[in-house]
Amino acid sequence: MPTAAFHQGHRAWTHGEVHAPAARAATVLAAHGTGPDDRMVLALPDGSPG
Repeated sequence: MPTAAFHQGHRAWTHGEVHAPAARAATVLAAHGTGPDDRMVLALPDGSPG
């Protein structure tokens, strides 16, 4: 069984489930010119899975 990256209420998120939307967001940000040394803020509603 995969290890949980974090827990949200009764839901456990695996590293893969966290990585997938993070990688998509990184791809979109890079396409808009952001790079590894740029600082970004991401605001999501409470309970958002990403």
